[in-house]
Amino acid sequence: MGGPPSPGKATRITRPQKKAKTRSTRRPPVLRPSVTRLSGYHRNGLRTRHGDCLRFGTLNCRSLASDAAKEQLLAANRNALIDIVALQETKSQDTSCKTWPNGELLILGHKVPGKNVGGVGFLVNRSVQHLVDSHEIVNARLGILRLNLGKRGRLTIINVYSPTSPEAESKAKREEKEKELDDFYRKLEETIQREKAYYIFVLGDFNAKMGKCATPSIRHGKHGLGIRNDNGERLAELLDSRRLYHGNSLFEKPDRRRWTWKSPNGDTTNEIDHILANRKWSLLDVAVLPSFDVGSDHRLVRAKVRLNQKFLKKDYHQPSRPRRPTYDITTLEEKISEHDWQLLDDPTADYESLCDGLIRCAEPAARPTSSLPPRLDQRAKDLLRRRGEVKRDPQATHLERLTIDKACRMAVQKSLANRRRSALLQTAEKRQSLKKKKFELVDERTVMTALKDENGQLKTSRNEMERLTVDFYTKLFRSDVPVPRTPTPPPEDEPPILPEEVKYAIRKLKVGTAAGPDNISSELLKAGGDSLYRLLARHFSKTILIPKKGDLTDLNNFRPISLLSVVYKLFTKVIVNRLEKQLDNFQPFSQAGFRRNYSCLDHIHALT
Repeated sequence: MGGPPSPGKATRITRPQKKAKTRSTRRPPVLRPSVTRLSGYHRNGLRTRHGDCLRFGTLNCRSLASDAAKEQLLAANRNALIDIVALQETKSQDTSCKTWPNGELLILGHKVPGKNVGGVGFLVNRSVQHLVDSHEIVNARLGILRLNLGKRGRLTIINVYSPTSPEAESKAKREEKEKELDDFYRKLEETIQREKAYYIFVLGDFNAKMGKCATPSIRHGKHGLGIRNDNGERLAELLDSRRLYHGNSLFEKPDRRRWTWKSPNGDTTNEIDHILANRKWSLLDVAVLPSFDVGSDHRLVRAKVRLNQKFLKKDYHQPSRPRRPTYDITTLEEKISEHDWQLLDDPTADYESLCDGLIRCAEPAARPTSSLPPRLDQRAKDLLRRRGEVKRDPQATHLERLTIDKACRMAVQKSLANRRRSALLQTAEKRQSLKKKKFELVDERTVMTALKDENGQLKTSRNEMERLTVDFYTKLFRSDVPVPRTPTPPPEDEPPILPEEVKYAIRKLKVGTAAGPDNISSELLKAGGDSLYRLLARHFSKTILIPKKGDLTDLNNFRPISLLSVVYKLFTKVIVNRLEKQLDNFQPFSQAGFRRNYSCLDHIHALT
């Protein structure tokens, strides 16, 4: 899937490179105009160390049960630009899959029944959401996310939240913990064995300390932190049995960039979150990201993943969502009047010329829409920044960390509530639709994740879901019963469509509907003015007939076609208005039902 990179909307500015102390005869570094990551973002400037790569992360977020906790997670990832974050200990009540206005996909699994423990999930960035094929929440401690990379094969991410080690426990609890761990690792091994993807990554909170290894093996590197515990031994056995590589130990990092969990008193730090891969060469780097702060006692572990050295094709990247603009009526009508419009004989060329001309006229008349208030106010942002400073301060006490953490959660929650209240208040003052504004303020959108086939079996793969949908609607709309057709006399000469008819039909169009592939929206047509009415009336008066079969001299064997998308809706509205007018004129006065400006109440009074 090679091809030239396509620049995305979101850009990341790299840190300035240090100038190398070289001779004057050495050639200066070559600049690239843009480097496109697999996730759709690009950087400007010098070549980066790893070039283009996917970024996976794992984080024990401690809880995602509140809207404030979700907002902190989304805000942190919008700065870090991690493509997929595996989440543990979400403590969600049930399984859900929802999207956010910025395009993020948040998948949450249920916690352990009867306990406020467990729950795994995934945060998928907008840039790679189109690659998601399916997901599966195995239980409260295991989750699977599958990506379809086209010609590059398939990629599976297994999210893990392991039970804790049975150290310093009573004999009965230790035996219970050991049994729970045995069941967990047996289920994990079966899950890894069941996946047939080319790339398999296992990441999460293993509660396992691998420690430093004086004699590194092929599966485990020589770098680490601390001494290996019982869970670490189980993890090492998993590496050998499923032929996985321990990513954390393959890269040399200072101890302050290795630990992933800190005790509440701050005295103990351990490396218990790990990233494993079935292909060693795919891991470019594994490191802790201290700046990713969501108020948890764990730190995010990020892996840079290389699929191969080629770029993805341009059409494999999801473009940014266009914002619906408003149009200045005076400017748009002036541009439409000045444009050189032509009626072409070829219907395809005529339609493309019409759409291209409308878009060219709409560009200078477009005005940005008023966006919603910012999600986080300045106080919440300052507290989040202060929490990061306190967390990095070795002199800060445990009480100070708890206090600032609670203040951050309260500030974020209050900021979201104030945002909603102010947005609804402004809408009410402007006498606009409160229903539409409430719909805009809804952050979560439920996503369809599975469909049942004819046998009642669930299908979670997107390809299979698309096939089931196509088969269902093909059978629904296909009619095998012949419909009798009566010959109709040729229509009399109809008068050409008038601009007044187009104007009346445009006034009846609904706003906020999605534009088609031509990007002609109903808002653009409403702002066009008299020049647009006359232009469309000329195009609507021209109908193209296509022969289907049989005698070509019979008009019944032709099918008329017209324009498509929003323009097509406008054209059909003009025809419907004509039909309604003709039918209404031929209705008797006694017919009062289903007619405009008529009511059955008059007849009821007469009968009474």
